[in-house]
Amino acid sequence: MKGLREVTDSVAHDLRTPLNRLRNRLEESAARLSAQGAQTSEIERAIAETDQLIGTFNALLLIAETDAGTTRAAMAALDLREVAADVVELYEPLAEEKRIGLTLMPSLPAVVEGNRSLIAQAVANLVDNAIKYTPSTGKVRIRAAITPDGVDLSVADSGPGIPEADRSRVTERFVRLEASRSSPGTGLGLSLVAAVAHFHNAELVLEDNTPTGLKAVLRFPKTAVRALPGAPLKSAAE
Repeated sequence: MKGLREVTDSVAHDLRTPLNRLRNRLEESAARLSAQGAQTSEIERAIAETDQLIGTFNALLLIAETDAGTTRAAMAALDLREVAADVVELYEPLAEEKRIGLTLMPSLPAVVEGNRSLIAQAVANLVDNAIKYTPSTGKVRIRAAITPDGVDLSVADSGPGIPEADRSRVTERFVRLEASRSSPGTGLGLSLVAAVAHFHNAELVLEDNTPTGLKAVLRFPKTAVRALPGAPLKSAAE
C-alpha cells in the first residue's frame, strides 16, 4: 500500500504540469473559436473535465506533502472561529442556492497552533461535503469549542449521514460509497481532511448528528491549544 501511494503521488506530480498546459491550450482554442462565432461547448466540457483531473492531482499532492510534514514551517497560532468564518463566507452562495441554512455557531476563542491554509482546506472539504449531501431546506452547523481534552472544530449536517460500518473506509483515498457515486467528486475529500488532522496530531472523528445527519469533528489535542495574549484558557465546562 505504501508503494502504491508513492506511485500515485509521483504520477500526480508528473502529470499536473502537462495537464495545466493542456488546459491553457483548450482555453486558447475556445477563445479563437468564440471570436469566429463558432460553438465552443465541447471544448468547455473538456476544460471542465481537465479542471477535475487537476483538482484530483492537487489533492493527492497536498495529501502527500501533509503526510510528509513538508509544510510544518507555516505553523502559527490561529483562531479556529476565524478560519471557519472565512469558509462560511466562501460557501454561503452555494448554501443559499440549495436553500440550506449554513451557520457558524457562537463560541469562545479557540486558538491552536496550526497551518492556516491546511486547516482551511480541511474545513472547506467538510462544509462542501455537508452541503452536497444535505437536502434542500436542511441545515449545516459549524462550531469551534474548547473541551477538557483540547479543541473541537465540528461540521454537522442534517443529511443522510454515513453508516457506522463505513466510517473507517471513507477516509481512504478514492473510496466513494454507493450512495454518492452519482454525485461529482474524487473520493479524496475526507482523505485530505484525515491527512490534515494527522499533520496536526489531531483526529478526524465521524459520528451521528442529532436528530439526523453526520457530525465530522476535527479534534485537536491539549498540546495544540494556545491562549490569546493575556487570556487564560477556559474549558467548555467553565
